[in-house]
Amino acid sequence: MELTILAAGKSSRFKKKGISHKCLTEINGLTLINKIIKDFRSFKISNVKIVVGYKKKKLEKTLNDKKLKFIYNRFYASRDMLHSFYLALLNQTDDMVLSYSDIYYSKRIVKKITSLSKGNKVILPVSMNWEKIWKIRKKKIYDDCETLVFDKKLNLLEIGNRPKNKKKIMAQYMGIIYVPFKLRNNLISEIKKEKDNKLHITNFLNKFIKKFNNIKIIKVNDIWYEFDDLNDYEYFIKRN
Repeated sequence: MELTILAAGKSSRFKKKGISHKCLTEINGLTLINKIIKDFRSFKISNVKIVVGYKKKKLEKTLNDKKLKFIYNRFYASRDMLHSFYLALLNQTDDMVLSYSDIYYSKRIVKKITSLSKGNKVILPVSMNWEKIWKIRKKKIYDDCETLVFDKKLNLLEIGNRPKNKKKIMAQYMGIIYVPFKLRNNLISEIKKEKDNKLHITNFLNKFIKKFNNIKIIKVNDIWYEFDDLNDYEYFIKRN
């Protein structure tokens, strides 16, 4: 199994003095991205790749880790994160965990993901206690949340749309995706068909399940938090 972290974005909504990349924000003495790397390495995931873009040399120099492989997204300013996902797939050599870099999550979640067996399903860990997190972040549910619906067998039915009611929000996407190597070519093929450069990963996944019906969810109640803007950071620090 390998880990690929998406860290190409400009983080334009996160302006903190002395921080060039949101993923370099320190929590308990460790940057967000270094915590992710450290936690996965503790479970013997040594093949770690980082998709970089904005100020790539600055990020590479700050991480200062010769064991990391860097993948350059030259379209980081004009295309959404789906292109970074595409580059991750092009460089995939084994079952892969894809992780956003602006999230903080417990080591227990890492253990749950790395214990997944090889298969032919994309798997999304989803936050079941998302409402508590949204209260901490002081986010408006219908402005900030996306739909996420699954059936009794934990098959994902819908994701990434604007919810009209809370029945469509059974959990929240966490920015972590388990991609078996067997599905790599299918995903690459479907992304190549997309003409919308601003399509979000969740919107793409919604299209993918409509066609292939092979995304499962795993329920998560452990610590998870997203740093979308500076307010998120300040609210998190106040609570911890």
